[in-house]
Amino acid sequence: MSSRTIGFLLICFFLPAYFAWGGERELPEEWTLQEMLSLFRVRGLDLLLADAAVLKQRGEGIASAALSNPQVSFVIGPTINHVKEPGCSGCVRENIAWGISDQGALSSLLTGKQALKKGIAQGALWAMQWSRRDAQRHFEFILKTNYHELASAQQEHAFLKELHRSLTQLVALYQAHYPGTIDRAELDRMEIEKLEVDQALVDSQQQIRKAQVELAQLLGVQTQIPSFRVKEYSIPHWFASLLEPEKEQELLKTAMKRRPDRFMQSALFAKAVTALHLGKRERIPEIELGMGFNGIGYGQDAPSPPYLAAVVSTSIPVFYQRQGEIERAAAGLQAQAIEQAKNHAQIVWEVHAALVAFRAFYERMERMRSEMIPCAKTARDRVEMQYKQRAVSLIDVLDAQRQYIKTHFQYLEDVQACWSAMHQIEYVVGIELGE
Repeated sequence: MSSRTIGFLLICFFLPAYFAWGGERELPEEWTLQEMLSLFRVRGLDLLLADAAVLKQRGEGIASAALSNPQVSFVIGPTINHVKEPGCSGCVRENIAWGISDQGALSSLLTGKQALKKGIAQGALWAMQWSRRDAQRHFEFILKTNYHELASAQQEHAFLKELHRSLTQLVALYQAHYPGTIDRAELDRMEIEKLEVDQALVDSQQQIRKAQVELAQLLGVQTQIPSFRVKEYSIPHWFASLLEPEKEQELLKTAMKRRPDRFMQSALFAKAVTALHLGKRERIPEIELGMGFNGIGYGQDAPSPPYLAAVVSTSIPVFYQRQGEIERAAAGLQAQAIEQAKNHAQIVWEVHAALVAFRAFYERMERMRSEMIPCAKTARDRVEMQYKQRAVSLIDVLDAQRQYIKTHFQYLEDVQACWSAMHQIEYVVGIELGE
């Protein structure tokens, strides 16, 4: 077994262990978004697969554009029923022949076919490289979305814990006043309310764990996934700039210049153009140049005197002139032109749709923050005060509490949706937004 083979087997054996050990070692207790993105760009398994696809395409391009190697043949063997005549000094029994051919390599170079094959291979490689960048754009969008889902779940869990603490104290207070000023029905309702919050806490913890597992999978963790937190970000003030009417045209221009899938389509179009040129160039037949030697014996009196000959061979395009290949390449070019136009239209639609969604979520979030949450909190506090004065029933208090909880949860969902909509804009534009 060669040293190169042994090295390859060692890499295959230790590489999974390296990623697994590194995943457990590098997971801190609290993450920022930039820390996650940095680690993902180095160790994300999906990106590593995309890198492997680029390397594979590079190898396929080298193989498809390679020149044919010269072909050499050598023949030696005895002549059947050979009888050496007296006085024939050059008569021998062995027949010797050899030949060499360039298999059309020189013809391919001179006609430009080799250069066109290299152009096709280069176009395919460029397309694969841009496809890798597009894959990074896609998976980073998923990572950012999952990050803010975990942040939102953390905020919901913290709110429920505070609510649980408050209800626990309230239930204890009700139990202390039972059966005096509190009847059994009111105590039961309060205990049910606390149990519902207990169940919501369990569900919230499950949601947090689910988001942690999804993020760890994107980061390439292959060991037991530890519990961790993510830093929670407040909505930055520059979000409001995305509401400006002229922002859509600005982002659309940026998307046309920065989207990797647009560059990938351009590379595929260039590859299709080169393929059509190659199809037409293939109508020139390949010419193989060679040299051969053959002979039995040596000298003029040999049975077959040795001779050296130059060989030129080619095919005559009488019945078929590559019409099928040319038509197929032309159809491929036409299809690629349509794909480019479709990609352009898709970018226009995606930018518009992303901005519309963001503006809707942002306006809803602002309305929840500035109007609905203060109103729900004020209503709950007033009802609680009226209940202490025996002006309303416990059912009214619980209804006001549920409305406040529902409004607060809806606000957290709107914040998470606003972040996701902003990252959707980053995804469709192809850049990271910021101040």
